[in-house]
Order: sequence, then C-alpha cells, then structure tokens
Amino acid sequence: MRYLGIDTGKGGYVAILEETQISKTTTKWRIDFYPCPTVRVGTKTNKKDYLEREMANLIPDKDVAMAVLEKGILMGKEGISSAQSIGIGEGIWRGILASKGVPYMVIHPIIWKKEIMKGMAIATKDPTQRSIQMAQRLFPDVDLRASERCRKPSKDKADAVLLALYGYRIGGKK
Repeated sequence: MRYLGIDTGKGGYVAILEETQISKTTTKWRIDFYPCPTVRVGTKTNKKDYLEREMANLIPDKDVAMAVLEKGILMGKEGISSAQSIGIGEGIWRGILASKGVPYMVIHPIIWKKEIMKGMAIATKDPTQRSIQMAQRLFPDVDLRASERCRKPSKDKADAVLLALYGYRIGGKK
C-alpha cells in the first residue's frame, strides 16, 4: 500500500511512501518525491500559479491507503494574498484526491508533528530544522535536497515524507 504526504504550498512536495515487507520484522520503504507543479506568472515576478492537471497526474489511481495534507496556516505577518494562496492550494489538492477516490485527511502541523516526534530527542527548537532532523533520522538514505545543486535539505520534502509516515501510523500500522 502507498501513503501520500502532501505539503500543499506552491513550493511543496508530494511524497509517496510505499512499504515492502522483507520479512516479518523488516519493512523496506520506497519513497518518491514530486515537486508541486507550478508555472511562473509574468516575466518580472516570482509569482507562481498551480498547474492542476499536472498535480492530478502525480496522484496514483490505485493502492493508496491514505493521503495526508498539511493544513495551511498563516504565519505572523502574512497578508490576504498569502491566505488566499494557501487556501487555493489546499482546495485543489482536496478536489483531486476526492475525484480519484483517495481517502485523505487534512491535519494541523502541530498535531502531526507532535505524534511523529513523540519520544524523539531533537537538538533544535527551530520547527524547520526539527522536521529535517526527524526525516533524516527516520529515513537516513533519503536525499532531502530540493535538487542536486542544493547543499541544504528541503523542509518541504521533509514535511511531505513525515506527513506520509503519519498517514501510515494512523492507518493502523503503528
């Protein structure tokens, strides 16, 4: 079965976590990452728009046990356009998952992070670094960089794979 973690922002990722049972005590994970399909709007701007058809193509048509979307929340000084963009992204992903018949849940970051990081000692209080450190600890062989040229791991990739793991855990597979 496959579990999807979706960081719904324009810079977010879809992580597809697929378990393979090697023996009764050993599970191997296959993890695929896909950046959220967007297109740059205009020539003198960094604004992006979602590419809905390409987003839908990322979602498998079968063998998906659960998809978990991170609830979009505003941070501090973000304005109306940020709120609108966050809501649009979440709505597009909800529509895609519903149209494909994929069971999904939308969860607040505080809730899923508390569950995933339960009992784990993390060296930093910075939420961005905490997600990266947790993903690196749980999946040490996974490259969390956004591209080959990047030196640092991507917080969005880390969040996506941890969301997929959350879906796996709440799906009765603890």
